[in-house]
Amino acid sequence: MIASYVASPTANGTLENVPGRYVATVTLNDRDFRVAIDTGSSDLWVVSSSDFQYDTKDAQPVSISYVGGKTAGTTGFATMSLGGYTFGPQAFLNATTVGLGGIVDLGLDGLIGLAFDGTSASDITRVLTPLGSTVGQPFLFNIFDLTPNQDNFIGISLSRTDDLEASADASFTINELDETYAERIQGVDAIPLFPGDNGRWSVLVDRINVNGVDLVLESAVPNAPNGSIVAVMDTGTPTATLPPDLLYALYSQIPGAIVGVQDGDMTFIIPCNTSTMITVVIGGFGYIIHPLDLSDIKTNIPDDNGNNVTVCVGTIQSLPASDSDALFGDTFMRNVYSVFNFGNAIAKSPTGAASIQMLSLLDARTAVEDVKNVRMAQLANLAPELQGIPAGFVAALPGSARPTTDTTPPDSDTSDSSALRTNGAIADDASSSSDGSDAGVKKYALIIIGLLSGNLVVVLFLLALGVGLYIKRSGRPASSAAKYAPVKFGEEEPLGKAEAYDAERRYSD
Repeated sequence: MIASYVASPTANGTLENVPGRYVATVTLNDRDFRVAIDTGSSDLWVVSSSDFQYDTKDAQPVSISYVGGKTAGTTGFATMSLGGYTFGPQAFLNATTVGLGGIVDLGLDGLIGLAFDGTSASDITRVLTPLGSTVGQPFLFNIFDLTPNQDNFIGISLSRTDDLEASADASFTINELDETYAERIQGVDAIPLFPGDNGRWSVLVDRINVNGVDLVLESAVPNAPNGSIVAVMDTGTPTATLPPDLLYALYSQIPGAIVGVQDGDMTFIIPCNTSTMITVVIGGFGYIIHPLDLSDIKTNIPDDNGNNVTVCVGTIQSLPASDSDALFGDTFMRNVYSVFNFGNAIAKSPTGAASIQMLSLLDARTAVEDVKNVRMAQLANLAPELQGIPAGFVAALPGSARPTTDTTPPDSDTSDSSALRTNGAIADDASSSSDGSDAGVKKYALIIIGLLSGNLVVVLFLLALGVGLYIKRSGRPASSAAKYAPVKFGEEEPLGKAEAYDAERRYSD
Protein backbone atom coordinates (compact mmCIF):
# COMPACT_ATOMS: atom_id res chain seq x y z
CA MET A 1 0.00 0.00 0.00
CA ILE A 2 1.29 3.46 -0.92
CA ALA A 3 0.42 6.22 1.53
CA SER A 4 -0.55 9.70 0.40
CA TYR A 5 -0.33 12.76 2.64
CA VAL A 6 -1.61 16.32 2.53
CA ALA A 7 -1.30 18.92 5.28
CA SER A 8 -3.06 22.26 5.39
CA PRO A 9 -1.33 25.26 6.99
CA THR A 10 -3.35 24.74 10.18
CA ALA A 11 -4.64 21.72 12.03
CA ASN A 12 -6.84 23.64 14.46
CA GLY A 13 -10.22 22.14 15.13
CA THR A 14 -13.13 22.96 17.41
CA LEU A 15 -14.58 20.10 19.38
CA GLU A 16 -18.33 19.67 19.60
CA ASN A 17 -19.66 19.26 23.13
CA VAL A 18 -22.47 16.74 23.46
CA PRO A 19 -23.68 15.43 26.84
CA GLY A 20 -20.72 13.60 28.31
CA ARG A 21 -18.61 13.54 25.13
CA TYR A 22 -16.28 15.80 23.14
CA VAL A 23 -16.59 15.15 19.44
CA ALA A 24 -14.43 15.66 16.36
CA THR A 25 -15.47 15.06 12.76
CA VAL A 26 -13.32 12.70 10.71
CA THR A 27 -13.75 11.98 7.03
CA LEU A 28 -13.33 8.47 5.63
CA ASN A 29 -13.56 8.23 1.83
CA ASP A 30 -15.49 11.53 1.71
CA ARG A 31 -18.00 10.35 4.35
CA ASP A 32 -18.12 12.36 7.58
CA PHE A 33 -18.24 10.58 10.94
CA ARG A 34 -18.69 12.25 14.32
CA VAL A 35 -16.38 10.49 16.77
CA ALA A 36 -15.65 11.00 20.46
CA ILE A 37 -12.00 11.77 21.24
CA ASP A 38 -10.39 9.42 23.74
CA THR A 39 -6.89 9.82 25.17
CA GLY A 40 -7.49 6.62 27.13
CA SER A 41 -7.33 4.31 24.08
CA SER A 42 -5.60 4.07 20.71
CA ASP A 43 -7.96 2.80 18.01
CA LEU A 44 -10.43 4.36 15.57
CA TRP A 45 -13.79 2.67 15.08
CA VAL A 46 -17.01 3.79 13.43
CA VAL A 47 -20.47 2.40 12.84
CA SER A 48 -21.22 2.85 9.15
CA SER A 49 -24.23 2.40 6.92
CA SER A 50 -24.57 -0.42 4.39
CA ASP A 51 -23.77 1.90 1.47
CA PHE A 52 -20.43 3.06 2.86
CA GLN A 53 -17.65 2.05 0.46
CA TYR A 54 -14.17 1.23 1.75
CA ASP A 55 -11.30 -1.20 1.11
CA THR A 56 -12.01 -4.57 2.71
CA LYS A 57 -8.88 -6.32 1.43
CA ASP A 58 -7.05 -8.12 4.22
CA ALA A 59 -9.97 -7.44 6.57
CA GLN A 60 -9.47 -8.98 10.01
CA PRO A 61 -11.87 -9.42 12.93
CA VAL A 62 -11.02 -7.20 15.90
CA SER A 63 -12.49 -6.86 19.38
CA ILE A 64 -11.61 -3.81 21.48
CA SER A 65 -12.17 -4.01 25.23
CA TYR A 66 -13.31 -1.02 27.25
CA VAL A 67 -14.43 -0.85 30.86
CA GLY A 68 -18.03 -0.78 29.65
CA GLY A 69 -17.72 -3.78 27.32
CA LYS A 70 -16.33 -4.92 23.97
CA THR A 71 -16.68 -3.20 20.61
CA ALA A 72 -16.14 -5.61 17.71
CA GLY A 73 -16.18 -5.76 13.92
CA THR A 74 -13.76 -6.07 11.02
CA THR A 75 -10.92 -3.86 9.85
CA GLY A 76 -11.01 -1.75 6.72
CA PHE A 77 -8.99 0.94 4.96
CA ALA A 78 -9.98 4.38 3.71
CA THR A 79 -8.51 7.78 3.02
CA MET A 80 -8.92 9.72 6.25
CA SER A 81 -8.95 13.44 7.00
CA LEU A 82 -8.91 15.14 10.40
CA GLY A 83 -8.17 18.73 11.37
CA GLY A 84 -6.55 19.63 8.07
CA TYR A 85 -4.49 16.45 7.79
CA THR A 86 -5.20 13.71 5.26
CA PHE A 87 -3.68 10.24 5.09
CA GLY A 88 -4.49 7.10 3.17
CA PRO A 89 -4.94 4.23 3.35
CA GLN A 90 -5.84 4.46 7.04
CA ALA A 91 -6.83 1.38 9.03
CA PHE A 92 -10.02 1.53 11.11
CA LEU A 93 -12.58 -0.81 12.62
CA ASN A 94 -16.02 -1.01 11.06
CA ALA A 95 -17.94 -1.89 14.23
CA THR A 96 -20.92 -4.20 14.15
CA THR A 97 -21.14 -4.60 17.94
CA VAL A 98 -20.79 -1.64 20.27
CA GLY A 99 -20.37 -2.43 23.94
CA LEU A 100 -19.51 1.12 24.94
CA GLY A 101 -22.35 3.31 26.18
CA GLY A 102 -22.67 7.01 25.48
CA ILE A 103 -21.71 6.74 21.80
CA VAL A 104 -24.41 5.39 19.49
CA ASP A 105 -27.18 6.36 21.90
CA LEU A 106 -25.98 9.97 21.68
CA GLY A 107 -26.14 9.91 17.90
CA LEU A 108 -22.37 9.62 17.45
CA ASP A 109 -20.70 7.41 14.86
CA GLY A 110 -17.70 6.12 16.76
CA LEU A 111 -14.56 6.93 18.73
CA ILE A 112 -10.97 7.90 17.96
CA GLY A 113 -8.19 6.87 20.33
CA LEU A 114 -5.37 9.33 20.96
CA ALA A 115 -3.06 7.23 23.10
CA PHE A 116 0.04 5.34 21.95
CA ASP A 117 0.71 2.81 19.22
CA GLY A 118 2.08 -0.68 19.65
CA THR A 119 0.66 -4.17 19.85
CA SER A 120 -0.12 -3.79 23.55
CA ALA A 121 -1.93 -0.46 23.16
CA SER A 122 -3.72 -0.85 19.82
CA ASP A 123 -5.80 -3.91 18.96
CA ILE A 124 -5.89 -2.91 15.29
CA THR A 125 -2.09 -2.63 15.21
CA ARG A 126 -1.76 -6.01 16.88
CA VAL A 127 -4.04 -7.76 14.37
CA LEU A 128 -2.61 -6.09 11.26
CA THR A 129 1.11 -6.15 12.16
CA PRO A 130 1.67 -9.39 10.18
CA LEU A 131 0.77 -7.39 7.05
CA GLY A 132 3.48 -4.80 7.72
CA SER A 133 4.94 -2.86 10.62
CA THR A 134 2.92 0.31 10.01
CA VAL A 135 -0.17 -0.97 8.17
CA GLY A 136 -2.46 -0.86 11.17
CA GLN A 137 -1.07 2.03 13.18
CA PRO A 138 -3.29 4.87 14.41
CA PHE A 139 -3.90 7.99 12.36
CA LEU A 140 -1.79 10.23 14.60
CA PHE A 141 1.27 8.06 14.10
CA ASN A 142 0.83 8.03 10.34
CA ILE A 143 1.00 11.83 10.53
CA PHE A 144 3.86 11.86 13.04
CA ASP A 145 5.95 9.49 10.94
CA LEU A 146 6.23 12.26 8.36
CA THR A 147 7.92 14.54 10.89
CA PRO A 148 10.12 12.06 12.81
CA ASN A 149 12.77 14.57 13.80
CA GLN A 150 10.50 16.71 15.93
CA ASP A 151 8.56 16.11 19.11
CA ASN A 152 4.99 15.46 18.06
CA PHE A 153 2.07 16.46 20.21
CA ILE A 154 -1.64 17.16 20.44
CA GLY A 155 -3.35 19.94 22.39
CA ILE A 156 -6.80 19.62 23.98
CA SER A 157 -9.08 21.99 25.85
CA LEU A 158 -12.59 21.03 26.94
CA SER A 159 -15.48 23.46 27.39
CA ARG A 160 -18.18 23.47 30.04
CA THR A 161 -21.08 24.59 27.84
CA ASP A 162 -23.71 22.67 29.79
CA ASP A 163 -23.24 25.08 32.69
CA LEU A 164 -21.38 28.03 31.21
CA GLU A 165 -22.49 28.98 27.74
CA ALA A 166 -19.83 31.68 27.59
CA SER A 167 -16.92 29.36 28.37
CA ALA A 168 -14.08 28.93 25.91
CA ASP A 169 -14.62 26.67 22.93
CA ALA A 170 -13.24 23.16 23.21
CA SER A 171 -10.31 22.60 20.86
CA PHE A 172 -8.18 19.79 19.49
CA THR A 173 -4.96 20.46 17.58
CA ILE A 174 -2.21 18.33 16.05
CA ASN A 175 1.36 19.65 16.28
CA GLU A 176 0.02 23.13 16.97
CA LEU A 177 -0.99 24.94 20.12
CA ASP A 178 -4.34 26.61 20.65
CA GLU A 179 -3.45 30.29 20.30
CA THR A 180 -5.57 31.08 23.37
CA TYR A 181 -3.11 29.23 25.61
CA ALA A 182 0.05 29.01 23.50
CA GLU A 183 2.11 31.61 25.33
CA ARG A 184 1.28 30.43 28.84
CA ILE A 185 1.57 26.68 28.26
CA GLN A 186 5.15 27.05 27.06
CA GLY A 187 6.14 28.19 30.53
CA VAL A 188 4.67 25.11 32.23
CA ASP A 189 6.94 22.22 33.22
CA ALA A 190 6.43 18.87 31.50
CA ILE A 191 5.12 16.04 33.67
CA PRO A 192 6.77 12.66 33.00
CA LEU A 193 4.60 9.60 32.52
CA PHE A 194 4.42 6.83 35.11
CA PRO A 195 5.11 3.98 34.83
CA GLY A 196 5.81 5.00 31.25
CA ASP A 197 5.56 1.60 29.62
CA ASN A 198 1.81 0.89 29.72
CA GLY A 199 0.79 2.71 26.53
CA ARG A 200 -1.30 5.15 28.54
CA TRP A 201 -1.20 8.83 29.46
CA SER A 202 -0.73 8.01 33.15
CA VAL A 203 1.02 10.21 35.72
CA LEU A 204 1.72 10.25 39.44
CA VAL A 205 -0.68 12.18 41.65
CA ASP A 206 1.17 13.57 44.68
CA ARG A 207 -1.77 14.88 46.70
CA ILE A 208 -5.55 15.24 46.68
CA ASN A 209 -6.82 17.97 48.98
CA VAL A 210 -10.50 18.56 49.79
CA ASN A 211 -11.35 21.82 51.54
CA GLY A 212 -7.90 21.94 53.11
CA VAL A 213 -7.73 18.27 54.12
CA ASP A 214 -5.19 15.98 52.46
CA LEU A 215 -6.54 12.52 51.67
CA VAL A 216 -4.41 9.45 52.34
CA LEU A 217 -3.12 8.13 49.01
CA GLU A 218 -2.03 4.53 48.52
CA SER A 219 -1.36 3.02 45.11
CA ALA A 220 -1.98 -0.52 43.92
CA VAL A 221 0.36 0.01 40.95
CA PRO A 222 3.73 -1.73 41.34
CA ASN A 223 6.68 0.56 42.16
CA ALA A 224 4.51 3.63 42.68
CA PRO A 225 6.01 5.86 45.39
CA ASN A 226 4.42 5.83 48.82
CA GLY A 227 1.78 8.47 49.34
CA SER A 228 0.82 8.76 45.67
CA ILE A 229 -1.53 7.20 43.15
CA VAL A 230 -1.37 6.67 39.38
CA ALA A 231 -4.01 8.40 37.25
CA VAL A 232 -4.76 8.20 33.51
CA MET A 233 -5.63 11.47 31.78
CA ASP A 234 -8.66 10.26 29.84
CA THR A 235 -10.90 12.46 27.70
CA GLY A 236 -13.00 9.37 26.92
CA THR A 237 -14.28 9.19 30.51
CA PRO A 238 -17.03 11.78 31.02
CA THR A 239 -16.51 11.76 34.79
CA ALA A 240 -13.59 10.58 36.95
CA THR A 241 -12.93 7.46 38.99
CA LEU A 242 -11.08 6.60 42.18
CA PRO A 243 -10.63 3.40 44.20
CA PRO A 244 -13.63 2.82 46.50
CA ASP A 245 -11.88 3.64 49.80
CA LEU A 246 -10.36 6.84 48.48
CA LEU A 247 -13.65 7.82 46.86
CA TYR A 248 -15.51 7.45 50.15
CA ALA A 249 -12.84 9.46 51.96
CA LEU A 250 -13.18 12.25 49.40
CA TYR A 251 -16.96 12.56 49.67
CA SER A 252 -16.72 12.37 53.45
CA GLN A 253 -15.05 15.78 53.32
CA ILE A 254 -17.82 17.42 51.26
CA PRO A 255 -20.38 19.03 53.60
CA GLY A 256 -23.88 17.66 53.09
CA ALA A 257 -22.79 14.67 51.01
CA ILE A 258 -24.99 11.58 51.27
CA VAL A 259 -24.29 8.11 49.99
CA GLY A 260 -26.21 4.93 49.34
CA VAL A 261 -25.44 1.45 48.09
CA GLN A 262 -27.42 -0.67 45.67
CA ASP A 263 -26.19 -3.83 43.99
CA GLY A 264 -22.72 -3.08 45.30
CA ASP A 265 -22.49 0.38 43.70
CA MET A 266 -21.99 3.54 45.75
CA THR A 267 -24.01 6.55 44.64
CA PHE A 268 -23.16 9.95 46.07
CA ILE A 269 -25.37 13.04 46.17
CA ILE A 270 -23.93 16.43 47.07
CA PRO A 271 -25.63 19.80 47.51
CA CYS A 272 -26.07 21.50 44.15
CA ASN A 273 -24.65 24.73 45.56
CA THR A 274 -21.49 23.15 46.96
CA SER A 275 -18.43 25.37 46.85
CA THR A 276 -16.07 22.56 47.82
CA MET A 277 -12.60 22.93 46.33
CA ILE A 278 -10.75 19.77 45.37
CA THR A 279 -7.10 20.32 44.54
CA VAL A 280 -5.08 17.67 42.72
CA VAL A 281 -1.30 18.04 42.89
CA ILE A 282 0.59 16.55 39.95
CA GLY A 283 4.27 17.17 39.31
CA GLY A 284 4.32 19.94 41.93
CA PHE A 285 1.45 21.82 40.30
CA GLY A 286 -1.87 22.29 42.09
CA TYR A 287 -4.92 21.88 39.84
CA ILE A 288 -8.29 22.86 41.28
CA ILE A 289 -11.48 21.16 40.11
CA HIS A 290 -14.28 23.67 39.69
CA PRO A 291 -17.25 23.01 42.04
CA LEU A 292 -19.50 22.90 38.97
CA ASP A 293 -17.59 19.84 37.77
CA LEU A 294 -18.20 17.86 40.95
CA SER A 295 -21.79 16.96 40.13
CA ASP A 296 -24.30 16.45 37.33
CA ILE A 297 -27.86 17.72 37.68
CA LYS A 298 -30.47 14.97 37.56
CA THR A 299 -34.10 16.04 37.19
CA ASN A 300 -37.48 14.40 37.63
CA ILE A 301 -36.26 12.07 40.36
CA PRO A 302 -39.17 10.87 42.52
CA ASP A 303 -38.82 11.34 46.26
CA ASP A 304 -40.46 9.26 49.00
CA ASN A 305 -43.74 11.12 48.51
CA GLY A 306 -43.84 10.58 44.77
CA ASN A 307 -42.94 14.19 43.98
CA ASN A 308 -40.33 14.98 41.35
CA VAL A 309 -37.20 16.59 42.76
CA THR A 310 -33.78 17.62 41.50
CA VAL A 311 -30.54 16.12 42.80
CA CYS A 312 -26.88 16.65 42.01
CA VAL A 313 -25.06 13.34 41.61
CA GLY A 314 -21.31 13.25 42.19
CA THR A 315 -19.22 12.92 39.05
CA ILE A 316 -16.34 11.10 40.76
CA GLN A 317 -17.19 7.42 40.77
CA SER A 318 -15.86 4.11 42.03
CA LEU A 319 -13.47 1.93 40.04
CA PRO A 320 -11.10 -0.66 41.49
CA ALA A 321 -7.47 -0.20 40.45
CA SER A 322 -6.06 -2.10 37.47
CA ASP A 323 -3.00 -0.80 35.62
CA SER A 324 -3.80 2.57 37.21
CA ASP A 325 -5.52 3.73 40.37
CA ALA A 326 -7.68 6.44 38.83
CA LEU A 327 -9.09 7.81 35.61
CA PHE A 328 -9.14 11.59 35.45
CA GLY A 329 -11.76 12.20 32.81
CA ASP A 330 -13.64 15.32 31.83
CA THR A 331 -14.50 16.17 35.45
CA PHE A 332 -10.80 17.01 35.86
CA MET A 333 -9.76 17.83 32.30
CA ARG A 334 -12.28 20.64 31.80
CA ASN A 335 -10.13 22.61 34.24
CA VAL A 336 -6.87 22.41 32.29
CA TYR A 337 -5.45 22.95 28.84
CA SER A 338 -3.43 19.82 28.10
CA VAL A 339 -0.56 19.18 25.72
CA PHE A 340 0.22 15.50 25.17
CA ASN A 341 3.78 15.21 23.89
CA PHE A 342 4.52 11.88 22.18
CA GLY A 343 8.21 12.54 21.71
CA ASN A 344 9.92 10.95 18.73
CA ALA A 345 7.19 9.21 16.71
CA ILE A 346 9.48 6.44 15.53
CA ALA A 347 9.37 4.95 19.03
CA LYS A 348 5.58 4.35 18.67
CA SER A 349 5.14 3.80 22.38
CA PRO A 350 6.00 5.88 25.46
CA THR A 351 9.65 6.75 25.93
CA GLY A 352 11.44 9.03 28.33
CA ALA A 353 10.56 11.90 26.00
CA ALA A 354 6.79 11.45 26.33
CA SER A 355 5.15 13.85 28.76
CA ILE A 356 2.10 15.97 29.54
CA GLN A 357 1.88 19.69 30.14
CA MET A 358 -1.23 21.03 31.87
CA LEU A 359 -2.16 24.68 32.31
CA SER A 360 -4.72 25.42 35.00
CA LEU A 361 -7.70 27.34 33.62
CA LEU A 362 -9.51 27.95 36.91
CA ASP A 363 -9.60 31.25 38.75
CA ALA A 364 -10.43 29.96 42.23
CA ARG A 365 -11.37 33.46 43.36
CA THR A 366 -14.39 33.50 41.08
CA ALA A 367 -15.43 29.84 41.39
CA VAL A 368 -17.86 30.38 44.26
CA GLU A 369 -19.54 33.21 42.35
CA ASP A 370 -19.81 30.91 39.35
CA VAL A 371 -21.88 28.50 41.41
CA LYS A 372 -24.23 31.29 42.43
CA ASN A 373 -24.50 32.90 39.02
CA VAL A 374 -24.69 29.76 36.89
CA ARG A 375 -25.75 26.66 38.81
CA MET A 376 -28.34 28.32 41.01
CA ALA A 377 -29.81 30.21 38.06
CA GLN A 378 -30.13 26.91 36.22
CA LEU A 379 -31.82 25.25 39.19
CA ALA A 380 -34.38 28.04 39.37
CA ASN A 381 -36.14 26.56 36.33
CA LEU A 382 -36.14 22.98 37.61
CA ALA A 383 -38.02 20.99 40.23
CA PRO A 384 -37.03 21.79 43.83
CA GLU A 385 -33.79 20.29 45.04
CA LEU A 386 -34.11 17.29 47.32
CA GLN A 387 -34.02 18.28 50.97
CA GLY A 388 -32.81 15.97 53.70
CA ILE A 389 -31.73 12.36 53.28
CA PRO A 390 -33.74 10.00 51.06
CA ALA A 391 -34.63 6.50 52.16
CA GLY A 392 -31.66 4.14 52.11
CA PHE A 393 -29.07 6.90 52.49
CA VAL A 394 -27.01 8.16 55.41
CA ALA A 395 -24.77 11.20 55.69
CA ALA A 396 -21.17 10.66 54.63
CA LEU A 397 -19.36 12.04 57.66
CA PRO A 398 -15.65 12.79 58.04
CA GLY A 399 -13.85 9.77 59.40
CA SER A 400 -16.63 7.36 58.48
CA ALA A 401 -15.60 3.91 57.35
CA ARG A 402 -16.47 2.94 53.84
CA PRO A 403 -19.44 0.55 53.67
CA THR A 404 -18.27 -3.05 53.66
CA THR A 405 -19.78 -4.03 50.37
CA ASP A 406 -18.22 -5.04 47.08
CA THR A 407 -18.25 -2.41 44.38
CA THR A 408 -18.62 -3.21 40.73
CA PRO A 409 -16.88 -0.99 38.19
CA PRO A 410 -19.07 1.62 36.51
CA ASP A 411 -18.88 2.15 32.78
CA SER A 412 -16.09 4.68 32.91
CA ASP A 413 -16.69 5.53 29.27
CA THR A 414 -20.38 6.25 29.51
CA SER A 415 -22.58 8.90 31.05
CA ASP A 416 -24.41 8.41 34.33
CA SER A 417 -27.76 6.67 34.18
CA SER A 418 -30.69 9.07 34.20
CA ALA A 419 -32.33 7.05 36.97
CA LEU A 420 -30.96 7.65 40.46
CA ARG A 421 -30.20 4.62 42.63
CA THR A 422 -31.72 5.39 46.01
CA ASN A 423 -32.32 2.09 47.80
CA GLY A 424 -29.75 0.16 49.77
CA ALA A 425 -28.53 1.17 53.21
CA ILE A 426 -24.96 1.98 54.12
CA ALA A 427 -23.86 0.03 57.21
CA ASP A 428 -21.38 -2.60 58.26
CA ASP A 429 -23.88 -5.28 57.25
CA ALA A 430 -24.96 -3.58 54.02
CA SER A 431 -24.38 -6.74 52.01
CA SER A 432 -26.33 -8.98 54.37
CA SER A 433 -29.97 -10.02 54.10
CA SER A 434 -32.53 -7.35 54.88
CA ASP A 435 -35.50 -9.59 55.53
CA GLY A 436 -35.08 -9.99 59.32
CA SER A 437 -36.02 -7.38 61.89
CA ASP A 438 -33.26 -8.58 64.25
CA ALA A 439 -30.64 -7.57 61.69
CA GLY A 440 -32.12 -4.09 61.49
CA VAL A 441 -32.26 -3.76 65.27
CA LYS A 442 -28.64 -4.85 65.56
CA LYS A 443 -27.58 -2.46 62.84
CA TYR A 444 -29.16 0.61 64.43
CA ALA A 445 -28.12 -0.52 67.91
CA LEU A 446 -24.53 -0.49 66.72
CA ILE A 447 -24.99 2.97 65.26
CA ILE A 448 -26.49 4.27 68.50
CA ILE A 449 -23.71 2.69 70.56
CA GLY A 450 -21.15 4.26 68.24
CA LEU A 451 -22.72 7.70 68.63
CA LEU A 452 -22.88 7.36 72.43
CA SER A 453 -19.26 6.23 72.50
CA GLY A 454 -18.32 9.23 70.40
CA ASN A 455 -20.09 11.58 72.80
CA LEU A 456 -18.28 9.97 75.73
CA VAL A 457 -14.93 10.50 74.03
CA VAL A 458 -15.78 14.17 73.45
CA VAL A 459 -16.76 14.66 77.11
CA LEU A 460 -13.54 13.02 78.34
CA PHE A 461 -11.51 15.15 75.95
CA LEU A 462 -13.14 18.40 77.13
CA LEU A 463 -12.62 17.36 80.75
CA ALA A 464 -8.94 16.68 80.13
CA LEU A 465 -8.58 19.95 78.25
CA GLY A 466 -10.15 21.86 81.14
CA VAL A 467 -7.83 20.26 83.66
CA GLY A 468 -4.86 21.06 81.46
CA LEU A 469 -5.84 24.70 81.11
CA TYR A 470 -6.40 24.96 84.86
CA ILE A 471 -2.97 23.57 85.64
CA LYS A 472 -1.29 25.90 83.14
CA ARG A 473 -3.32 28.99 83.96
CA SER A 474 -0.29 30.80 85.43
CA GLY A 475 2.10 29.67 82.74
CA ARG A 476 2.30 29.94 78.97
CA PRO A 477 -1.06 29.23 77.30
CA ALA A 478 -1.36 25.77 75.81
CA SER A 479 -1.55 25.66 72.01
CA SER A 480 -2.18 23.01 69.41
CA ALA A 481 -1.41 23.14 65.69
CA ALA A 482 -4.13 22.29 63.24
CA LYS A 483 -3.53 18.98 61.51
CA TYR A 484 -4.39 20.43 58.10
CA ALA A 485 -3.87 23.93 56.81
CA PRO A 486 -6.60 25.44 54.65
CA VAL A 487 -5.85 25.83 50.96
CA LYS A 488 -5.05 29.48 50.30
CA PHE A 489 -6.12 31.28 47.18
CA GLY A 490 -4.45 34.64 47.73
CA GLU A 491 -4.01 36.96 44.80
CA GLU A 492 -0.27 37.30 45.26
CA GLU A 493 0.48 33.62 45.76
CA PRO A 494 -1.88 31.43 43.74
CA LEU A 495 -2.05 27.73 44.64
CA GLY A 496 0.97 25.72 43.53
CA LYS A 497 2.44 26.80 40.22
CA ALA A 498 -0.87 26.97 38.40
CA GLU A 499 -1.46 30.23 36.61
CA ALA A 500 -4.70 32.16 37.06
CA TYR A 501 -7.08 32.07 34.17
CA ASP A 502 -7.56 35.36 32.31
CA ALA A 503 -10.36 37.39 33.84
CA GLU A 504 -12.12 37.85 30.54
CA ARG A 505 -12.21 34.07 29.95
CA ARG A 506 -12.92 32.90 33.48
CA TYR A 507 -15.63 30.34 34.16
CA SER A 508 -18.53 32.70 34.70
CA ASP A 509 -21.24 34.39 32.70
